[in-house]
Amino acid sequence: MKRMPSIPAAALLVLLSLPSDSGACAITVEHATVYAAHPAARSAALYMDISNSCDRIDRLVSVTTEAAKLAVLHATEETSADVAVMKQIEGGIELPA
Repeated sequence: MKRMPSIPAAALLVLLSLPSDSGACAITVEHATVYAAHPAARSAALYMDISNSCDRIDRLVSVTTEAAKLAVLHATEETSADVAVMKQIEGGIELPA
């Protein structure tokens, strides 16, 4: 698979630089990657590792980017027919402490 420059990932990294009360913890993103989609594809995906060094649980509740009209949090689920489908995540993704 061809790897694209991570410009959308850089925008997401800014959004994930969440402030903390003590200033001693951080939400960090590593290995952010967007792979080139087929020219006829209507969507693409960003993959990343997110870690939380804070002493409390946090939550990623939304994403935005200037590189696309729409950005949403999705998870892959397998149907009973063994077909992978994307489902929007409601309520965000928990970032454990």
